[in-house]
Amino acid sequence: MTQFQVPEQLPHSADGERAVLGAILIDNSLMAQAAEMLEVDSFYVESHKKIFAAMKGLHHTGSEINPIYVAEALRQEGQLHFIGGVGDIAALTVGMPRIDKLDSYAKLIKGKQLLRDIIRTAYGMIAEAEVQEDEPEVVLNHAQQAVFELGTSSSMRRAQSLKEVTRAASEVVKGFVRGINPGLATPWTELDNLCRGGIQESELWGLAALAKSGKSAVMKQWAQKLGREGRRVLIFTREMSEIKILFRMLSAVTYIPASQIRYGLDENRVVRLLGAMAEVQDYPIFIDASTSNIKDFRARVREMIRLEGIEIVFADYLQLFHSGLKTDNRATEVGHVWRTMKDTAQDFNTRVVALAQFNREAYKSDKRPYFHQVEGSGEGEKAVDVGMVLWTDLNAGEPGARPSTIHIDYQRDEDAGTEVSLEFNGRIMEFTSDSQRGQGLSFNG
Repeated sequence: MTQFQVPEQLPHSADGERAVLGAILIDNSLMAQAAEMLEVDSFYVESHKKIFAAMKGLHHTGSEINPIYVAEALRQEGQLHFIGGVGDIAALTVGMPRIDKLDSYAKLIKGKQLLRDIIRTAYGMIAEAEVQEDEPEVVLNHAQQAVFELGTSSSMRRAQSLKEVTRAASEVVKGFVRGINPGLATPWTELDNLCRGGIQESELWGLAALAKSGKSAVMKQWAQKLGREGRRVLIFTREMSEIKILFRMLSAVTYIPASQIRYGLDENRVVRLLGAMAEVQDYPIFIDASTSNIKDFRARVREMIRLEGIEIVFADYLQLFHSGLKTDNRATEVGHVWRTMKDTAQDFNTRVVALAQFNREAYKSDKRPYFHQVEGSGEGEKAVDVGMVLWTDLNAGEPGARPSTIHIDYQRDEDAGTEVSLEFNGRIMEFTSDSQRGQGLSFNG
């Protein structure tokens, strides 16, 4: 077996590293810039790593950063002998001009760090493939994950200081003042008002329902609304084909009942359908009906975010996904699916909406079920930021106007126990709220 080893000498800029360290010794105020842009591992030369780490320690305590203090900090850590002495540290300033900004030097150092990471990742991928200990699909998934992480900024991969978090939060607050909602709104204003304006980045929402209650229609309607607004949507479905989802979208646009699109179309309806197709084909909605493996789900979400800038992901429905775990406990497997969907939302800073179906026990009562009755709900309740139940009374109203309610059974950091009244038109697979009906609207615009 061929042994692949990472080369001993990797890309770096010793001069660039010296320039940053020398500039900080000359002007301590530059340390704040360096701390934000660089990490200890951004430096390649071992002595430079240790000196920068000592500088960071002095900066955090508010101490002056000079050759004597840096040397003392290194001595206390038992590392001064790696550097030489105070004279070697002071030598970093020799020939250095005064620098106001470190941006260009930091970019150079970070660029070399990225090249090193690429080389290490590539060798790691080769080694994993060569030993053949895992299934090829698992090795591929690991490789995709590694490559994706290379393209992720270090600020997303490391712990963030409260200062960094505060800076990001202040931009969000400023957006609120300007009327900018960072969440993606649902089709129903009443629901948005109860859920912080819509689903936010890194959130997982769960929507559970009995069979035939319209949960897939909720997904279709929400996705179609966002697509019409130019938001980039990814749908995973194992319950419906891509064409069936499209037909349901066309039904909402043309008001031709979804059940009649496949047959009995007269010339007028054909013209209406073709016109609707011309409209919806430009929606940035992507449909994946080919996977039910949760590991593939995560990998494909990652890839579609990279390629298409996906902003929200719908999964229809959760119990149709499998984990690949070697377990006979279905609750354990479903719990793993819940956790992976939440991890996907957090790790890739996206939004995930998971549809779920209730277990058999929920069908034995004529009362509406609760979110905790969903299979694997123990993990589900821990994972979701909002847990909702769609309850449609199929025995009340009329075929095109069934009373329906979205119950908010769980909401992280917010009040739960609230609800939104809707009306379900099963003919065109659309829900309307009280306010929309008051305006004479089906939710299509």
